[in-house]
Amino acid sequence: KLLARAADGSMRDGLSLLDQAIAFGGGELAEADVRVMLGTIDQDTVDRLLNGLSKGDAQELLATVADAAEHGADYDTLLGELLLALHRIALAQADPALVDDANKDRVLAYARTMQPEDIQLYYQIGLLGRRDLGFAPEPRIAVEMTLLRMLAFRPVEADEDHPSAKVKTAATKPDRKPVSVAQATPPESGNEELSTDKWSKIVAQLSLTGLLRELANNLNLESNGNGVISMVLDESHAHLLNKEREATLKQALEKYYGHSIRLKIQLGRPQNETPVQEKQREENARREAAIQAINNDPNVQALQQQFNARVNPGSIRPKV
Repeated sequence: KLLARAADGSMRDGLSLLDQAIAFGGGELAEADVRVMLGTIDQDTVDRLLNGLSKGDAQELLATVADAAEHGADYDTLLGELLLALHRIALAQADPALVDDANKDRVLAYARTMQPEDIQLYYQIGLLGRRDLGFAPEPRIAVEMTLLRMLAFRPVEADEDHPSAKVKTAATKPDRKPVSVAQATPPESGNEELSTDKWSKIVAQLSLTGLLRELANNLNLESNGNGVISMVLDESHAHLLNKEREATLKQALEKYYGHSIRLKIQLGRPQNETPVQEKQREENARREAAIQAINNDPNVQALQQQFNARVNPGSIRPKV
């Protein structure tokens, strides 16, 4: 399965990887050797992450990431392997017969001890965290924050004295203190109008974190005038918006401009580019440039002509 996943649907790549794995293992094919060759994450690391999530143990999660970092783990792959494991657990919770895995017993054990709503939440947060790896100062920070976010937003049980009380999340406890937002440097020109083309730059200066930053990065400025800032949030990201985050973003903008404002956020279809879309466009442009550079490389062209080789575009990564 590891070799098939790495081949990405190409029979030729699959056979080539199989030959490489046999040679790498000294004539034998072993999972541990294949993982080392492909740079994938070993099952023990994934198990430690799942155990940490199951127990709500932040120290275990951070220690696991630290160990993975010492062994040169790829952080995108780390989150990817965790997402695959969560998917298998979700399938087992829906129907144990759906699990076709060499580690079936282990998967079924997690399915019994972890709540379905937790698995779904972890998967969604993991997807967002993997997508936003490039936004973080360092990939390791992004992974650590993603795992901590999983714990922070995990549903908690109702109070024993009030068993009928609704389940609350850690992010919406009534006694939670307001999120503190670092003071951003106000515009030097004193111009208080916010233009569409620099919203992404202002977001970067607001020192927002977590889901609040994701909310800001998915907003599009519609208008700003007379102390009222109107923004549009794409309907596909509606889950990011709640009253607490809207109030905290308003507080950050008021500190930025140095006066009170009215912030209006509505769901819809943004007419202009959001910071996330801007970054994605720039990343796509860099990736296309990297693919073009590889295809135009004389050495690559020589290999293609002499050995009938082909370039797998999915394996090309632009330099950061």
